Amino acid sequence: LKQWARADEKQNFKDFKDDFSLESFTHCTGFNPIEIYAYCIGRCINNMHNGVFLKYFLSYPIKYEKHQAEKIRESFEKGLKKSLP
Repeated sequence: LKQWARADEKQNFKDFKDDFSLESFTHCTGFNPIEIYAYCIGRCINNMHNGVFLKYFLSYPIKYEKHQAEKIRESFEKGLKKSLP
């Protein structure tokens, strides 16, 4: 995910069955793996046993450009909000 988020062009991936490509992260409008990742993290930490956490710390490599870092933050925010019970 870190390599894809930093790339400015379309990335090609291969799974067990097929090849597929994702548009660059900064132009991503549909399928967003980072948002899905944040959703999964939120589902694990926000539950009836642990309670609901509303403040988070997010870090990313210093080499990321400002617009890339902001897009990552927005994706995490969306994913975590969707995971809240």
